[in-house]
Amino acid sequence: MFKKINYKKLLTRTNLIIAIFGILPLAGYLVGISFYQGRLSAYGVNSDAFPLPLQDIYVEAFWAVSLWMLVLMKAITSGFQMAFTLQGLAKLAGVVFFVTLILYVFIKYKLHIKSFLRKNLQPLKKFFDYLDIEKNAFTKAAGVTGGLAYLAITALWIVLVLLLCWVGLPVAAYHKGHGSETIKINAYLEKGCFVKAGERWSNCKKLVSSDGKQIYEGILVAHTNGYVAFFNKAGSFVFRFPDNGMIVNELRD
Repeated sequence: MFKKINYKKLLTRTNLIIAIFGILPLAGYLVGISFYQGRLSAYGVNSDAFPLPLQDIYVEAFWAVSLWMLVLMKAITSGFQMAFTLQGLAKLAGVVFFVTLILYVFIKYKLHIKSFLRKNLQPLKKFFDYLDIEKNAFTKAAGVTGGLAYLAITALWIVLVLLLCWVGLPVAAYHKGHGSETIKINAYLEKGCFVKAGERWSNCKKLVSSDGKQIYEGILVAHTNGYVAFFNKAGSFVFRFPDNGMIVNELRD
């Protein structure tokens, strides 16, 4: 026999999926642009001078989500590492023993527990029978009032969750971008231009004029066809990109 298809439920689920996929691009845009603005704000640079194409905004969103996932993976890894230490195994064994003991008592004395509850909860059963919504008009009125209150509170919670998502995601992305660049800034202020172990490229870039003279050296903050921003120990600098200038990333041995 073929199972009867509930077309109404199927249509509702399809509409929900379409709505989610409709929201995702907007959420991705907000996360990406907020992450980018947060990165530039770490250097005190206004992102208005360095607008991003739409595809690059979604790339920024990808990196923001990747950093969140990295934090989550580190937390999970730390949890597993802690669980497999002697202290962690002792705690886990204690929780397992406690749950096992509770289940053992419930299974062994199940009949006694049922008898005890039946005997001591009989007055409450009579009271609830009296308040049966089918027999008591006041209970029915209270139920309707409670149902309306529940619907109102649920609607408020939905609005609150949507508001938190609308504001929370961009704010979280902004702070994540700001924090990721702050790490780079602190490393530069401490060590200057350097090459990480196992890499060949420096953390600094050079801006060179058409005649080969060095104009700036430091962290390249942002670059468009018209403007460039650099950060060094003197601060952040935003200026027009020189004609025929070059940004040089030197290869280090």
